[in-house]
Amino acid sequence: MVEPQLDDADQRATDDRFPRLFVYGTLKRGCERHDLLRRIGARYLASGTIEGELYSLGDFPGAFPRSGCAGQAGGSTTIPGELYRLPGSQALAVLDAYEGIRPGHRSPYRRELSPVLLEGGGRVQAWVYWLERVPPGAIRIPSWKLLQGG
Repeated sequence: MVEPQLDDADQRATDDRFPRLFVYGTLKRGCERHDLLRRIGARYLASGTIEGELYSLGDFPGAFPRSGCAGQAGGSTTIPGELYRLPGSQALAVLDAYEGIRPGHRSPYRRELSPVLLEGGGRVQAWVYWLERVPPGAIRIPSWKLLQGG
């Protein structure tokens, strides 16, 4: 599959009006919740990776950032995923609700701007949903799609 070329707007720093999102689990193409990205009008930009560790949490994965896992057994690694351009900042509110993020409440995830290394080279900033902490019993995995048979 040929990756689309990122235009100048896609290469620039994240624009609050049209933010970028990096997904690594159930929102990826071919996975069970990708329809949510289609419904909100997200546009696929490229494949890429983020630094951290990926864990299976049963029916969905969670990523823990590199800064939180460096020096632990196994060290850090790269997490494969997909980069999207969202149609507007209101799409982030829909995604926050999907990820269980509500102001004033504890959530297993937090949304944070993070560097994404693009498959074709280059680096951009995008929103990533990171685990607040790795739950006891979570199993480290190389890729969510590989676990799902893809």
